Amino acid sequence: MTLQDFTEDIIHLYAGGLITTDSDGHVVLLNRTGEEILGCRFADIRGRKLADISEEFWTAGRPGTNERLSLAPRD
Repeated sequence: MTLQDFTEDIIHLYAGGLITTDSDGHVVLLNRTGEEILGCRFADIRGRKLADISEEFWTAGRPGTNERLSLAPRD
């Protein structure tokens, strides 16, 4: 097992949803829990802009954002 395989196993075993983007906002990683939360497979959204997948995501530098960092329900 390589260090990369080990790291990927940890990411996919993480109980919370995890999505990672590059500096331009393109999806580079989505773990299994994230797939369940979003209702789509990583293979289907890889490389797409996060803002194009859901307007609920906070994206840095977007004018007028309320800096929402998750898809959790608001109080």
